[in-house]
Amino acid sequence: MAQLALGVQISEGLSEELFKVEKRSLSSVFERGISPEVMVLTVMPDDWRHDIVSYLKAPNGPHSQQVWRRARYYVIRDEILFRIGSDDLLMKCLGKKEQLIAMTEVHEGICGAHQACIKMRWLLRRHGYYWPTILKNCIEYAKGCQDCQRHGPVQHVPVGL
Repeated sequence: MAQLALGVQISEGLSEELFKVEKRSLSSVFERGISPEVMVLTVMPDDWRHDIVSYLKAPNGPHSQQVWRRARYYVIRDEILFRIGSDDLLMKCLGKKEQLIAMTEVHEGICGAHQACIKMRWLLRRHGYYWPTILKNCIEYAKGCQDCQRHGPVQHVPVGL
């Protein structure tokens, strides 16, 4: 398009009209008559997500400043809690059972190569999962793996030897 624009001759008075940008306004959800979705995400009180979910559901309620600071990085979409990553990508927040399943799949699953803890954390985050103690849990999981203890670290053989 830029190459096409280089070849176009624009007269003096026409250039101002071509590049004139008008302010565009879009009415809010409430003004258009669309009702906001009702959030029905429920989290147990012993879950790490409980304070954040309760804040996001009712931000005007009694919450500590620490919860307010942490909750800025989270959003609820389709009844799922997500953390907003540093690159603005959403990562699904997992509870205890889901964490164990995800770590098992990454470490021992179909494509799992009994990776070390740092690599496990990287893979989990790359697949879009998050919880605050992800590195600590990956270290504990990798140390507790019976296959890794029996066979030791995986030896990588260079291709062609």
